[in-house]
Amino acid sequence: MEIIDIFVECPSGLNLSFRGAFNSDTQEVSVSDHLASIMRASCTPGEDAVISAVIDDQWRSLALTDHSRLSVAPGEPGLDPVRGNFWRAVVEWVIAPTIDQRQQFGRFCHTIAAAALIGGVASWYGTTGWTVSAILKLGQFALAFVLTFAAGMVAVRGEG
Repeated sequence: MEIIDIFVECPSGLNLSFRGAFNSDTQEVSVSDHLASIMRASCTPGEDAVISAVIDDQWRSLALTDHSRLSVAPGEPGLDPVRGNFWRAVVEWVIAPTIDQRQQFGRFCHTIAAAALIGGVASWYGTTGWTVSAILKLGQFALAFVLTFAAGMVAVRGEG
């Protein structure tokens, strides 16, 4: 059994993604009954939803067979293996980060906030003449501090 990502695209514009267990012996994907019912209910009756997954580095079509199983269409020759897994991972991290990724992003934001605070203090003490440029520079440091600190707090709490 291998855990795979499953993507459902309805003509109405609704897109769902979830995970299932792929059995290479039977060429079937098992999902929970709850997910199968969500998948059935998500598209308007009569619509042909496109259900697909990446299996063995190839996009494969899936069809809902019974209450919690999906059958896998045979691989078509000439299909390119999935490329850009790095960029797919980056997009998935931005769209739906895991809890650990959100906490790491929050820590990164707090580090940037600390750097902005230190930069602002150093700029304050290093300024001999208060010009508009010097005041704007301090304002930029203050804005960077507030924004990155707030973004870090939101990320660490898990709110979006």
